[in-house]
Amino acid sequence: MIIINSIEDLILHSKIARKRSGWIFNEEAKILYDETKSFDCAICYECGTKYGFSTMAIALAFKHKGKGKIYTYDTIPQIKLDEGTDLAEFITRGYGKFHENVVKELVNRDSGNALFFIDGDHSVAGITNDWNAILPFIRSGDKIGFHDNRMKRGPGVVKLMESLSVDPKYETTQYETQCRIVFLKVI
Repeated sequence: MIIINSIEDLILHSKIARKRSGWIFNEEAKILYDETKSFDCAICYECGTKYGFSTMAIALAFKHKGKGKIYTYDTIPQIKLDEGTDLAEFITRGYGKFHENVVKELVNRDSGNALFFIDGDHSVAGITNDWNAILPFIRSGDKIGFHDNRMKRGPGVVKLMESLSVDPKYETTQYETQCRIVFLKVI
């Protein structure tokens, strides 16, 4: 079994397994790890797994917290970077559209805070479907992260953020990375 104890271990494992680092950038994996580790939650719902680099960054934070589970969904079978690692126990994978499948998990959600990370279909219709799927289930204290908040890569994310960032129900934190990550904390 491969033991992953740090973001540096994760980056190295990703490069060896796929001959490159993750679909998200290394600095963004570190942001996801830090946000997850510092946030009082033990569950994450992720839209868009691709290779699993972001999934593993979140799982690593759960490992260091000593608790947590990430439910991750993608429409295509993925390369499972976590297979054979000690992070696999923190990850449950689902296949199919996030907005159609996440509800099955959310109806059984416990009373604690949840982290959502949305990095799937970046079109206006796609991000709207994903947002509308989780909206009835988000609660005060939850945190929702979005990847690709740049017009070229994520026009749907940009449009959604324009409306949510001025909504007083959310506290916004934006990281100026190559693809731009935004977190909303539900007040």
